[in-house]
Formats: sequence, C-alpha cells, structure tokens
Amino acid sequence: LRSAFMRLLCSRSRKHLAAVAARYPELKDGKELDDVLKRELGGDLEDACRFLLLGAMRMGKVVAKLVHRSLKGFGSDMRLLTAVVAMHHDTSAMRDAIFEYEDKYGKAMIAAVKGDTSGNLEKALISLCHLE
Repeated sequence: LRSAFMRLLCSRSRKHLAAVAARYPELKDGKELDDVLKRELGGDLEDACRFLLLGAMRMGKVVAKLVHRSLKGFGSDMRLLTAVVAMHHDTSAMRDAIFEYEDKYGKAMIAAVKGDTSGNLEKALISLCHLE
C-alpha cells in the first residue's frame, strides 16, 4: 500500500492528484484521501505524502505554511524563505499564499516578511512576492 501511495503521489501531475483527491470520497464511502494517508502511514513518509497531496490541491496553502515555518521561532530560516519565494514568486500559488497566510496566521504576509528581514534581502523578497 505504501508503494502504491508513493507511486501515485510522485508520478502524477498536480492536476491529476487534485482530481483523484476530489473524487476519492465518492468512491470510498466518503473517506478523504488525506485521512487514509494519516491512518495508513506514519512519520516522515506520512508527512511527505500529505505535503504532496496538499500541494496538488492547494499550493497557495503550502507556500503560506512554508513562509510561516521559515519565519517562526527563534531566528528565521532565510534559506527556506528565499527558496520558497524564489520558486513561487511568479505563480498563482504566491497570490493565493498571501490570502492564505493572513487567514491562517492573522497577520499580513508582507508584515511577517518585513518583521524578520531587512535591507536588500527584504526589498528583494517583497518585490518577488509582488507585495508592494
């Protein structure tokens, strides 16, 4: 079963995965694919599979979560923040992430990024996010 999940999640397009996830409850008595992954897998494999599934369904939510993760706690993870922003700067996922971030964390993403960065890095990240 684990290899079937991995094969599905790693070899299909995001559009296909989103369609599978949407249709899955109809075929499996209302069970969500994410719930099945939680029940059948564990540890890092579960996290990776659920991350891939979430990314297929709502990439903006994933981007918002990664931006938040890079900024939370003592000291920011500038490598993660820069990588996420650089990878998604010109996609609908970044536009969606801006709204997802505020909805989930109660703070504007621009304020969060500005609060943890400064100088040229701040300017570059804000510009890439199209936040100003």
